[in-house]
Amino acid sequence: MQPTTQQPRQQLLRELPEPRLRPRAAPYTGPYSQGYMGPDRPFPEPRRRVPGSRGRVRPMPIAALAAGTLGIAGTLPLALLVGAAVALGGLWGDTGVEWWLYPLLAAPLLQLWGAIELLIGRSWWLLVVTCLPGAALLAYLVVEQVVNDQGMGWYTPALGAPVLAMLLAGLPAVRRWVASRRRFAAGQRTRG
Repeated sequence: MQPTTQQPRQQLLRELPEPRLRPRAAPYTGPYSQGYMGPDRPFPEPRRRVPGSRGRVRPMPIAALAAGTLGIAGTLPLALLVGAAVALGGLWGDTGVEWWLYPLLAAPLLQLWGAIELLIGRSWWLLVVTCLPGAALLAYLVVEQVVNDQGMGWYTPALGAPVLAMLLAGLPAVRRWVASRRRFAAGQRTRG
């Protein structure tokens, strides 16, 4: 057996620990406090907004104008059909008035309200929701035309305007335009 030399514990520690860093006098400003050359700054510096520089209002998209126009134009055929059906005793002659025609009397007025709200830039969803009764009536008449072969003839396509208005009002361009109008109006109210 050969003798081994054992080193004392103090010799196992090869170097002394580094002295503690002294605390800074100023707060840490961050890695991006000095200007760097080139595009390696991942986040832009925050800028203060000038009070008068609220974004400008977007122009009205053609889809919003078309949706509002179709919403207004679609109220007349719907009002005539529902009014005549209630006044004359039902959709299919003298069968009697169906119960669901009475609440449908308010649908043209609500659709007109939704179209006006869209055209002034206040709400897009109101036109979408108020066009649902007209779209449901159109679907009912189309099913009756296909299944029972007793439709309204040329009058059925006239009820397609609420469906087109509903689809156009739900487009992203129309929704963004209404949102920008509402943000602009909110900024005008807060400034006084």
